[in-house]
Amino acid sequence: MSVVVTSLKDGLIQELQSADEIWIGVALMTNSAFNLIQRYISAEVRQHYLLGISLPTEPQVLRKLYKLEAKPNIGTRLYVEREFYHPKVYIIRRVKSYAAFIGSANCTTSGLSKNIEVSYKITNTKDCKELIGWFNTLNENSLSLSSKFIDTYEKRFQKRLDRKREDEREVHELKAKIQQEHVATMKARAELLEVLKWHRRQPEYDEVKRKRKRNVSELREALGYPSYENINVDAFFGIWDLGHLIAIAIPPIKREKNKFRNILTYLSDDTIDISERVDRVLSGDLKMRGVGEATVSKILTIHDPKKYAVRNDRIDSLLVSYGIETPRGISKGARYKAINTFLNHICKESGMNNLAVLDYYLYLEATEE
Repeated sequence: MSVVVTSLKDGLIQELQSADEIWIGVALMTNSAFNLIQRYISAEVRQHYLLGISLPTEPQVLRKLYKLEAKPNIGTRLYVEREFYHPKVYIIRRVKSYAAFIGSANCTTSGLSKNIEVSYKITNTKDCKELIGWFNTLNENSLSLSSKFIDTYEKRFQKRLDRKREDEREVHELKAKIQQEHVATMKARAELLEVLKWHRRQPEYDEVKRKRKRNVSELREALGYPSYENINVDAFFGIWDLGHLIAIAIPPIKREKNKFRNILTYLSDDTIDISERVDRVLSGDLKMRGVGEATVSKILTIHDPKKYAVRNDRIDSLLVSYGIETPRGISKGARYKAINTFLNHICKESGMNNLAVLDYYLYLEATEE
């Protein structure tokens, strides 16, 4: 049997109270958490501790464990190999039954009961014995505590703790910053929605819908949609709606009309993830001179204006002016997918008929900007 545990303290205490033997392998242990364990086990329990020093385990814990090693039932080792020691494993034996907790919670007060942590409780004997085998293997390659080492460790501990506190302070500042940015972004998003909803209520909205429907129909006719057998490149580039494409791209597309047809067919295949489609056309084997991001997004909107949005520099600039940044450091396909998802939400929330209609008003706003 296995269950997910989101607060380790209660479940661990319950098992410790009837324990005969425990194995604890953690990257970090504090004095308060160690005292908690000692409070809920009997003096006769066999105890095995495998700790690391990559994280600042408190020196009081090491001193206590060093003194307790005088007892035959308690053993502590430090894992000091080159690898970063980072496990959080608690194993408890009661006569012939076992329980183990594996997860994210270090042996600290915060880790056991305050932080957002998750652990997996296992009661299968075979699995628990395998974990003990793992523990014993590392234990054999670890070192015993010494009074001299603890003295050296304690002298350096305060500096490590100061660095940890400084790091926590910086993290707190970063969290506050991203929360402020989120608030600002949500405010800007609300402002954009309000503008679009205002347009949605205007008398000319129905005419814009009809106009965009005609635009899509005319563009489909120019491309010979959906078979793409009769492609009129000049007519396609002559329709500026849904993105004004530069005429310099016309000659190379005419020279490679068959490849362009393959691009159109591929982009219209909704069984393939949109990011994969865009990446293959813009960066893969279907890459073609004259077919850029604006052309690709226009083709996608023509294919299905309910699903795909127009994306170009003007739209990106408008979003940025509202404090909504387009993703960076990802592929062009992934970026289009992210922006398209965002614009789909905006379209739905503003009540726009489809993404072609939304493009009209985004373009209008961008022009006024």
